[in-house]
Amino acid sequence: MGKYDKFEQYVNNFMSKEGMGPLEIGNRIDERLKHFQNMGDISEMERDALRHYYGARAVSKAYGTTLARIGGWMHEGLDSIFPWENDAQRDADLYNNELAFSHIKEGIGSDFDLTQTSAEDLKETLKILQIPPPLLKRGEY
Repeated sequence: MGKYDKFEQYVNNFMSKEGMGPLEIGNRIDERLKHFQNMGDISEMERDALRHYYGARAVSKAYGTTLARIGGWMHEGLDSIFPWENDAQRDADLYNNELAFSHIKEGIGSDFDLTQTSAEDLKETLKILQIPPPLLKRGEY
């Protein structure tokens, strides 16, 4: 693969209906994680931590770690302008993203499988993640 082929693939996938863009990747993982939350296996904020970890892994696999990292920084930067997202939530999200990138580089951990990942797998992963505090509700900010 040439120097710019991966970037061209990223742009083509992002622009086409056949490929999934970064948000679609994260949304697909989040939808499956909601199932575990609805079953009582994980909390809302544990779901957030898992979404960041597994989402960063999946986006990195699809588009490369550099683009995934930049996308994560941009996403968290935009989130920080809204009153319900505080510094502790942003820091936990960025930590979990960076942990995913580090694990990919070191060959540690596994990707989220929409059909095979179990509640037990998620509980093991949660042991190494930072769980963000609950989001603020209207009137608390």
